[in-house]
Order: sequence, then structure tokens, then C-alpha cells
Amino acid sequence: MTNNCPLCHPTGERVIWSGSLVRVIDASDDDLPGFVRVIVKRHAAEMADLTTEETAMVRKVVRLCELCMLETMHPDKINLASLGNMVPHVHWHVIARYKDDAFFPDSIWSPRRRTCPPEVIQERRAAAAEIERQKAALHGTQEKAAPQDALVIDDDISKIQYKLAKCCNPIKGDDVFGFVTISAGITIHRCDCPNAKRMRENYPYRVIDARWRQSAEGAFRVTIRIVAADTTGMANHITEVIVRDLKLGIRSMNFAPAGNGCVAGEVAVEVPGTAVVDTLIHQIMRIKGVQRAYRVN
Repeated sequence: MTNNCPLCHPTGERVIWSGSLVRVIDASDDDLPGFVRVIVKRHAAEMADLTTEETAMVRKVVRLCELCMLETMHPDKINLASLGNMVPHVHWHVIARYKDDAFFPDSIWSPRRRTCPPEVIQERRAAAAEIERQKAALHGTQEKAAPQDALVIDDDISKIQYKLAKCCNPIKGDDVFGFVTISAGITIHRCDCPNAKRMRENYPYRVIDARWRQSAEGAFRVTIRIVAADTTGMANHITEVIVRDLKLGIRSMNFAPAGNGCVAGEVAVEVPGTAVVDTLIHQIMRIKGVQRAYRVN
């Protein structure tokens, strides 16, 4: 922090989101309703002054701002700029541009070319407000004691556009990460999701850290694959263990002959988290005739 840097000593900023390394502020005006500025909190004149990890985080936040604008404001183009000639402190301009805005196709610092109709500006300002609402909701899920910036998954996450990924069906206790989509908000995936490697390699800027709040409550559906001897009453024995002994709810059950005197099938059960899944599988394996039981997703 320096004594004369206006970004180290801000006044009158409207902060949209703030993390441990950067803050995002509203830089919009009457001509440019979709304009935010991503500012590194500690003083650094160049991106090269940041560590590799810090650089990655700054770029991730910039890209998240860009994706939010694309999803909610549908601009013709997003402009990204990091200059610092006047204020040598690392910051990025993220600007939603339209072919009918006051300066297009020139930069926003160029002479005005036209005046955009007020009703169009108002519509775009409303879309920009939705971005701020989503960021505020995301900020509200962060715990002050968190060792690093992360999306915290709990009951309040319903305020954010998110869903649990169907490809891996994460439940409380799984190691997870968030993936920012273009049109469906944030999807939560297990770290061992079959699609995780591809997403991390191809779209690293859309991957965000996530974790479950310990106090979070809820029911998650988990599917258990079972192979057992084809004996009378096997389905009843499995049902008794799940419903009577473990007090869990069965959402579906389906078994079919698998040859060699066996049946195989899947049982969908509602559980509060991964700890119960381990107990569930252990109890099913204790049933006479059960050969295998394991989580499918």
C-alpha cells in the first residue's frame, strides 16, 4: 500500500464483491451500464509483481465477471483492459459493449459517436443490477473463517443460480468444485466426476473452489448398486435394513436376473451425507447373500 495511490486508499467506491485478494467495484455510468473494475487489494504496479497463484485468481475473477455479463446482459462484445498509465496499480476494466453504445466500435475513452436511447440504457442497467444481485448472494455464502475464497454450499445457496450436477450427483461430504456455465448458473461437481479432468483442462477460468458448510442440512439422493443371490425375500431384507434399521427413505428400487443365480440392481436412497452412505453400504453387505454393494453416483 502506498500513501498516494487512489486504489490503495479508495473513497466513494461501490463494492459489488470482495475477496481476500481482489475487490470488484461498479464503474458504470449513463453511457456504459455494464462496467465493473477488478482491483487487486494490495499495491502492485504490474501483473508480474503478483505470485503465480495471485495471477491465476485475478484472471479467474475477471473471467467470472465476463461470464456473468455474457449470461445476463447479452452484449455484442466484452472489452477487457488493464492499462495503469494514470494509476499504476493492477486493475482490470470489464466492459459490456454494444454496437449502438455511445463509443462503439472505438474504445470507451474515445470521442462519443452517438447517443443510445434512454429506454435501451435502462433495460441494460436492469440486467447489470441482476449481476450485482448474484454477486451479493455469492458473497453472502462465504464464511469469514474460510482459509481461502470458496463457494460455501449450504441451505442459503438457493439464493444463487446453482444446481448439483447430474453426471456425478454430489452429496454433502463429497469433495466438490463449482463450474460456471454460460446459461445455467453454477453447477456443483464431485472432484472425481468423470467430466472433471476435461473441465479443468479446457475451462480452468470457469472452475471455482467449493465446499460444504458443516452445519448444512438436507437430503441428497444416492444410488447404490447391489449384486446378490437370487433368493426369496432378498428385496425385503434390503428394504428392512434401509427403512427400518437406518431410518432412510427409498426413492426407487429395481432388480433383474443377472445370471449364475444372482440378481443385480440399483436402489436410490435419500441420505444426509457421505458418512451415512458408508454405514448404508456396510449394513447392506452384512445381509446374507449380498455379494457386492457400492455407490454408483
